Amino acid sequence: MQMEKKILFFSLLLLFYAALNAQKSGNPVFTGWYADPEATVFGDKYWIYPTFSAPYNQQVFMDAFSSPDLVNWTKHSHIIDTVQVKWAKKAMWAPAIVEKDGKYYLFFAANDIQNNGNHGGIGIGIAERPQGPFRDYLGKPLIDQFHNGAQPIDQFVFKDIDKQYYMFYGGWKHCNVSKLNSDFTGFIPFDDGTIFKEITPEGYVEGSVMFIRNGKYYFMWSEGGWTGPDYRVAYAIADSPLGPFERIGIVLQQDGRIANGAGHNSVINVPGTDEWYMVYHRRPLTEKDGNSRMTCIDKMEFDPDGKILPVVMTNEGVDVRPLDKAGSFSGRMNTSQKYIQLFNGENLDGWYTFLKGKGKNSDPDKVFTVKNGNILISGEEFGCITTDEEFENYKLTVEFKWGERTFAPRADRARDSGILLHSVGEDGASGGTWMHSIESQIIEGGTGDIIIVGDGTDNFSATTNVKPGVLEGAYFYDPEGEVKTFVRGRIDWHSRDPQWEDKKGFRGADDVEKPLGQWNRIECYATGSNLLIYLNGKLVNRIYNVKPQKGKIQIQSEGAEIFIRKVDLQRL
Repeated sequence: MQMEKKILFFSLLLLFYAALNAQKSGNPVFTGWYADPEATVFGDKYWIYPTFSAPYNQQVFMDAFSSPDLVNWTKHSHIIDTVQVKWAKKAMWAPAIVEKDGKYYLFFAANDIQNNGNHGGIGIGIAERPQGPFRDYLGKPLIDQFHNGAQPIDQFVFKDIDKQYYMFYGGWKHCNVSKLNSDFTGFIPFDDGTIFKEITPEGYVEGSVMFIRNGKYYFMWSEGGWTGPDYRVAYAIADSPLGPFERIGIVLQQDGRIANGAGHNSVINVPGTDEWYMVYHRRPLTEKDGNSRMTCIDKMEFDPDGKILPVVMTNEGVDVRPLDKAGSFSGRMNTSQKYIQLFNGENLDGWYTFLKGKGKNSDPDKVFTVKNGNILISGEEFGCITTDEEFENYKLTVEFKWGERTFAPRADRARDSGILLHSVGEDGASGGTWMHSIESQIIEGGTGDIIIVGDGTDNFSATTNVKPGVLEGAYFYDPEGEVKTFVRGRIDWHSRDPQWEDKKGFRGADDVEKPLGQWNRIECYATGSNLLIYLNGKLVNRIYNVKPQKGKIQIQSEGAEIFIRKVDLQRL
């Protein structure tokens, strides 16, 4: 009898999960005419903030919708309206929302201004909860003028990995980007002094969206007329949030069997996974009114080269995708912390030292110290600091600058250090100093080189596209070059000076590294078998088919004084 009860229990449990997995969201995902959906994740819920799709004079409020699983949605009515925002009179459109320091900031457009003599533009609401209620943050529009021909509508707020917030916006076939200041009350000028930089890609009309995947910036927008059948979504990929954005193609468009007018999208990435969804509006085939738009969700997938595959519109929608309390996919998420400060600014907790001839955690001469919030590596002895943990699938950001001092045997040679990635095996296995690893080189004139610090076998190897250098055995990274696999040796960054000399202070004609004493930023994107190296925002080197794909991280002491103020890791 006891066994029969257990069998019955597990049979019911299996039926429950089968029913759960069979459950679909359906499209639209909730009832009512709603357009321009902004989708995001806060805590253990998905959120959608759409435009109420109606004649302009009826668009005087916004609703929001939340779901624990993409299937079951709860409506939160009138989270903001023209009662709270006195200057807004009509046409409250296309919300964008971010959470910062425990507050929720809802960006929106209002009044559909047609020239600089009209009052309206892009405003901000603020609340303590994602469901509001939101009150007027500034008491006036943040942007109330046309700049570079862009109507101030359809804003999208994007937080870059360095925590800088950018706002992309614009109608009337013009798109601007601006840098928001820390409290969202204004803007930070770009280096050339401008506030609004035009980045309009080919075909752009409105509805900008940005996200990062595998170290690349994906920029999406809508084309065509929003009331017509040619409304669609296109995209570009760039190495920077500032572009340039060259149109790749269309990823969403009408389907005569399903719906038309498909566009003005956003995206959801289930945190900690590579699962993506497109959230968008479309018009049923039975409807002729331009405002008859409904919010839908379908899967968004990528090919092996990172290109977005055409999104297939469905009536079924998507499967159940629960979230846990951390905003990650239940049962399938790496629950480790996503953003990690590997250097805490105070000490070397989480690291151990290793010096040639002295071994682990024996540093009597203080080669590795923390001074004024920076790691100071004197360079006086060869060695490294090593993380206690191994990592895989991450973006590593290291900010460094050279000091003045150098030491034998490199006293008169190029200042030298390096970041050793995927470090595995025994400490000191390579030259009695480092682990076998893949090195992102830091050296004057050659920062961005990649070195296979291996054992001569394909256990430590990588493939890339190269062109031969001037010296025998030298190779430069070249995206259009021949394919070559390395088990030892160096792949020079793409514009390394061919006349490079190993002497202190060397600088090449096309160096990306900043002058002595200035801070530099290295970003290493290790995703699966790929490794991309960025120096000061520019892609300088890339390898693929990398072995191994995970390991510890080491930072070298190699004869030159170096200061490090940031070592941050973001799990991808």
